[in-house]
Amino acid sequence: MTFPPRDPWFRARPAALLLAVTLAAGACGSTTPAVSPSAAGSEASPSGTASGAPSSQVAHGPRPVVVDTDLATDDILAIMVLLRDPGVDVRGIAVDGTGEVRCPAGLRNARRLVAAFGRGDIPVACGRENPGASGRWFPSEWRDGADAFYGVQLPAVDGEADRTGEQAPALLARLAAATKAEATPLTVVALGPWTNLADAVAADPAFATNVAGIHAMGGTLDAPGNIDIETTSPADKVEWNFGADPDALAAVMATDIPVTMVGLDATNAVPVPHDIAETLGKDTAAAGADIAHELYLRNPYLAQGSSFWDTLATVLLTDASIASWEDATVRIETHGRSAGRTVRDPDGRPVHAATTADRDAFMTAFLAGLRRGPARPGESAITGSLTATWDGTSCEPSVFPSTAGDVVLTFDNRAPDPAALALARVTGSHTWAEALAWVASAHFDDPKLALPDWIIPIETAPSADGKGSATSVVTLEAGTYGIACQWGSWPKVRFTDAGTFEVKG
Repeated sequence: MTFPPRDPWFRARPAALLLAVTLAAGACGSTTPAVSPSAAGSEASPSGTASGAPSSQVAHGPRPVVVDTDLATDDILAIMVLLRDPGVDVRGIAVDGTGEVRCPAGLRNARRLVAAFGRGDIPVACGRENPGASGRWFPSEWRDGADAFYGVQLPAVDGEADRTGEQAPALLARLAAATKAEATPLTVVALGPWTNLADAVAADPAFATNVAGIHAMGGTLDAPGNIDIETTSPADKVEWNFGADPDALAAVMATDIPVTMVGLDATNAVPVPHDIAETLGKDTAAAGADIAHELYLRNPYLAQGSSFWDTLATVLLTDASIASWEDATVRIETHGRSAGRTVRDPDGRPVHAATTADRDAFMTAFLAGLRRGPARPGESAITGSLTATWDGTSCEPSVFPSTAGDVVLTFDNRAPDPAALALARVTGSHTWAEALAWVASAHFDDPKLALPDWIIPIETAPSADGKGSATSVVTLEAGTYGIACQWGSWPKVRFTDAGTFEVKG
């Protein structure tokens, strides 16, 4: 949610870049864009009781749900769990154009995702792309990452970016009306801003009475917020999903729709473990686990200061006993720096709110959810791997990759001080030995120092703290590469050679 901004597409890490990028930047420090906070949905208690007892599969069969989402990384994980939950029947996907993903990319990504899970029958629609007067835009780099599906490639489907059909508010209203006559009405699982929900209420007032409730990741009762831009700080207690379009949030909260709120109070209890990629990598047979594993490999910043936001909310839809719950009354602030804040107010509207969660129980349920069902269609674009170990004296790589494509780089730093893996391609008639000679003679503190154009650094090679490890995915073209371990502090940066290798197209 907010400490690190949630979904930057890539993370600039000069310490991990080869000689060049650090040089060009004129500094060797590390820049870490915030990791965008993920928002999850809220609805009346999953069990329909004040206690929040577990109940995903009701007496009349799987619970019908529609997912309202901005398709950030945590949303993707949450949707994959829902698509494989035997107690849930996903009837539709409504994309939030006011959230992290932009509509054309959101439609494409959502349609590819449901098709990859064998659910191409699920309708997908997007809503408007401008929030209300008090709205906030997600940072553009977060949106770029969401648009690109964080580097994961899924098979294309026909008409995947078509926006000419049904709009998201109409889809929500239609699905709610269709389930009104069923034994179990529709639950909205809200994992993004509430713009589509407000527009559905405005267009069809019956929507508010046709749904069973909203189960949302969003807001905070007592924990600091996760928006830290312009005049809004965590002290203002605004969470991104609720803060992106406060006017829409207030409009929906003014109705009588039951709301279950899984906010930062609970999600702070389930931080993403730093070794989540390794944990997922132990069993990637199912589509969900395989795609999740690739997401973390390609975007290692997701395991640095993030929490399981939307995913906790989704798991609580299946088993509410994993959290502690409180019935509270709140009002929504719609103006100023705290617009989007959920304020405790005895005269406010009721919500059923998760206040904390059992991390171990959550992880067990989350991993089980990802590991259900068959494999993903097609294959991952990852073609090879390379692991290098640095002990403070020698830099020892494993077997080198030989085929062009996406390669997993793992850096195991056994030395006590921070270090990085330096990787570069040398072009023309030049050699890696020449590149190392250039480094040895370079004055890194010279602001006019320029990297030769025949040295092409791989800027996303991993860096690690002392006695730590890190992983990233890089794209290698055909050519000659050199590898080294980078250590020392700016401007006294040192490189220990680990050899060269050839990559064929």
